[in-house]
Amino acid sequence: MPISVAICDNHPLYLSALNELIEEAPLLELTGAAESGSECLQLLRERRPQACVIDVTVGHVDGIGLLSTATRERLPSRLLVLSDCSEPNIVYKALAWVLPAIS
Repeated sequence: MPISVAICDNHPLYLSALNELIEEAPLLELTGAAESGSECLQLLRERRPQACVIDVTVGHVDGIGLLSTATRERLPSRLLVLSDCSEPNIVYKALAWVLPAIS
């Protein structure tokens, strides 16, 4: 049974590449794609994928806000942060959400 995965990135090229990678992987099933944090939250609430690959810089509701809201609402999706962001404050904030989940 494939793992259901959603993706969230505001860069069309990254979104397209992730889409292709997941669709080609036999053990993964793409359940949806979002271009903003608010779209992604709606996707997570409605489709409840097992995993979601997100960028921490996705616009209106940023990735940090997305991590915070998904955690607060106890959404069941595992969140994987994948980003080209090199801003230290944003990276450290993302790590602060991720590290407690894996310890």
